[in-house]
Amino acid sequence: MKLLITLDGSKFAEEVLAPAAELAARSGAEVHLIEVVKESKAYPRWVSSPSAEHAIRDEYGWPRGVPMGSPEHPIEMAVLVETAAQAVERTSCEAKDYLHSVSTRFFHGEAKTEVVVGEDPAEEITDYIRREKMDLVAMATHGRTGLARLLLGSVAAKLLRAREAPLFLVRPHTL
Repeated sequence: MKLLITLDGSKFAEEVLAPAAELAARSGAEVHLIEVVKESKAYPRWVSSPSAEHAIRDEYGWPRGVPMGSPEHPIEMAVLVETAAQAVERTSCEAKDYLHSVSTRFFHGEAKTEVVVGEDPAEEITDYIRREKMDLVAMATHGRTGLARLLLGSVAAKLLRAREAPLFLVRPHTL
């Protein structure tokens, strides 16, 4: 059996880990961990210093930045030190480290890990389920219904509608 566990780095999502680890141990499942990194959530870094050594520079060699301050205070510059692409790469590396840590803590380092960059987690997870032929997907869910689910969306609901694999849903106690 191949078990996919979806995570997002939050304590809420981690609530699925203990029950999923027990299920994997009892069934001898091959465990896969996945996290979807959204490009729109990977913010570039800025520092408040006009003399930042590592600033991203424009075509003339000037640090790219925006003025800060007020007439009463000396004006500083918020300087860009990381591009959007670098922010996505950094966030992806952080997610990889996180998944390896989870694999070590819950699955003796034997879980396969995957970080995917995309804007729609449900779509990316569905693609992974198809590609890797997963038998079961485990995830935490808020259990929202009605208008709240309609407005906020639900990765679990989208995966359920996709019908690619059965879902093992855990509703954490820490809501």
